[in-house]
Amino acid sequence: MRTIRKLSFLGVLSIGIAVLFLVGISFMQAQVTTRGKPEKSPGKPDKPSNEKVTWAVQIPEASWNLKGMYKDGAPYDYVNNGKDIIVSVEKKGWKTAGGGGSGIYYILLFKLVNPTDKYVEFSDVSLTASIQYEGSVCVFPEICSSTDPDCLHCFLNQRHPYSNSEDYDHVYIKFWIWGYDIESMDPDDTYQLGSGDWTSSSDRIRIKTGYTPVNTCFREEPAYHNILCEKYADELLNIWIERRDAKTWRIYVGQFNGDTVTLPVKETYCIEEKQKGWISKTVTTLEATGNFSFMMDWIKNPQ
Repeated sequence: MRTIRKLSFLGVLSIGIAVLFLVGISFMQAQVTTRGKPEKSPGKPDKPSNEKVTWAVQIPEASWNLKGMYKDGAPYDYVNNGKDIIVSVEKKGWKTAGGGGSGIYYILLFKLVNPTDKYVEFSDVSLTASIQYEGSVCVFPEICSSTDPDCLHCFLNQRHPYSNSEDYDHVYIKFWIWGYDIESMDPDDTYQLGSGDWTSSSDRIRIKTGYTPVNTCFREEPAYHNILCEKYADELLNIWIERRDAKTWRIYVGQFNGDTVTLPVKETYCIEEKQKGWISKTVTTLEATGNFSFMMDWIKNPQ
């Protein structure tokens, strides 16, 4: 009898343990169901959209030192085609090793590449104070092989990309804007390069007429040289970007306030030297100072 009671007690205890086990499982499932997928933390940026964007550049009629083409009496839209017309606005992110800091920057690129029947023209850019370094100077097409700085002035103030019996490869105008979100600007908002956070000292402009493709170097001096103009915002640059409307941003190089931007204008070429391996370097043979003033409209999804 005592044995039967003991067995009965063990049976009831087993059933009780099973019930508690099932209840525990149900409770855990309920917890998982209630929590679901963790919510996105506040402030975490959304993933970039897959929106397809096409950019174009237009040179306004009132631009002083940079002239564009015209079509049907209106300024021509240089619409990106990824071939001879390259127009892009890229938003990029950066962060320090170890995650100590992060931010954004933009690269705006306008580039024309030969062979093409499209061009832009620099006009009446004045140059002064030339400095001659070691090496050959005024290595430009024959029409501009006069003495410095006249040869720099002559070749810069041409239609580019320059084409003759030997084509120059490209012309480009490029801007970097650090730490400032140009896409969040409201119409009529303006930003001066170099006036943002501590990273804005990396804001800059670069203009280049290249005889050879970008990042191409030779082991012998090429037949012709390039012109390169570049300046960082170590101090405020007289270069402004203004949002004109929902799809247009205008960059003023000096012309915003009726003044100019002073840039170094260099005659350069790229060559490879044999050290431990082949090392490429940019050689500058002649440098002058140029005063620039022009405008460019950057148009998102042109009609």
